Amino acid sequence: MIGEHCVAGDVDRWLREWESMMDGFLPGRGDLMMAGMQTAETVLGQAPVAALDLGGGPGTTTRKLLRRWPACAVSLLDLDPVLLALARLAAPGAAVRQADLSSARWRMAAGGPYDLVLAVMTLHYLPEGRVRQLYAEIRRSLRPGGLLLVAEPMRQRARREHP
Repeated sequence: MIGEHCVAGDVDRWLREWESMMDGFLPGRGDLMMAGMQTAETVLGQAPVAALDLGGGPGTTTRKLLRRWPACAVSLLDLDPVLLALARLAAPGAAVRQADLSSARWRMAAGGPYDLVLAVMTLHYLPEGRVRQLYAEIRRSLRPGGLLLVAEPMRQRARREHP
């Protein structure tokens, strides 16, 4: 049961299992996150003041953001109530809210504006046309000079052999 009866060890174990599962879909995810945070600091010229983790699941990415940038106001949006409950336990310093990225209404829950928006293994749940709309909505949620980082597994297209 997720909630007040959980102990930190349970939450840590669940998060490790989540990370292990996600690494199977996007190998090198941890290194990619480190590179993304370094890129954000370089592009922004400093640590972000406000960051948004779209489709943040149980909060593993949000937790990493808070550890690297403790002064950053980090928000996490997800649809799944169980993952949101885990995120609240994993990243107690974050604003964790329920939102559905399949419509523009997610922005009402998001707040903002943000220096950094992350979408890590989130966009594949949405149809291509919706992803294009979401990019435009994210742009309106970013401060001038803000940064969107997307990490998404890409399907391998069948290659035709050439002589």
